[in-house]
Amino acid sequence: MNYAKVIGSALQLFPKKIQVTLLEPGTDRLLGKCKLPAATLPPAFDRPTTLTINNTLWRVLAASPLSADDFLYSKKLLLHVQPVTQTSPDRFFWPTRCDWEPEVISYPAGLATDEVSSRTDPAGASESERLTLDRRDWLQLQLLPLQQREIVEEALSHIRAILKRESNPLLGYEQQYLRTGIAVAGLSIMWEDFLQQLNEPTPMSLTLEPGHAVRNAFCLRTDSYTYYGLVQDGLITSLGLAALEYVDEELMRILEAFQLELVDWCRVSRLSAEPGDPPKSEAIDW
Repeated sequence: MNYAKVIGSALQLFPKKIQVTLLEPGTDRLLGKCKLPAATLPPAFDRPTTLTINNTLWRVLAASPLSADDFLYSKKLLLHVQPVTQTSPDRFFWPTRCDWEPEVISYPAGLATDEVSSRTDPAGASESERLTLDRRDWLQLQLLPLQQREIVEEALSHIRAILKRESNPLLGYEQQYLRTGIAVAGLSIMWEDFLQQLNEPTPMSLTLEPGHAVRNAFCLRTDSYTYYGLVQDGLITSLGLAALEYVDEELMRILEAFQLELVDWCRVSRLSAEPGDPPKSEAIDW
């Protein structure tokens, strides 16, 4: 079953734009109203969120309703917001981040291997051909060997404690857990074997803000996901997802074929599919 097509068809039933009302926190003073494309809004307001509206970057402090399921149905969304310049500088947007960043290089920059793409200039790539990540988003959705479960669980226990101390994740986090050594935790996947598991992959360029190319990087987009990471000598050594909106056969096939688990560090959730077993998923209820 192609879940991507099913979800895409379902979205046609919902409005393309949502009526958004902006209020000042504490006073409920009206700051403005506008219509935003549904595609620019998150699936849920359950983590620190910023939105650019009328050339102003706003930090969302409260939302009603919280879930896209609800505001897509009602076509209305109420947001309490502050300009980003007024938000507290001593709180983190993410409860965790990777302690290791890939090496960046100046343009022009080639991708990791000739098999990946003939597009060698990320600066000249169109937006549809380029994935640009905030440095803090590097490997926040990470695929890791199942053999690293103990290392993963130890890290998740620290992140879980941070999440449980925060009553409103939209406000950010007083602490941030630095994941040490997990970015290079024994992953080794043959490049050609990985390609065989993907449904018609399209190569893309990968950059880290503010626009630096990543050495030995790859980025591939399929109908369902955008994969990125590092590859050297024909072996993938780091692997992440740019986003996760749903799970389909392609992802489960990858998890099973290479004995991996998908870890969403910021949500403290895990997904695996061991051979012969049904998919396993763990998540924190907070």
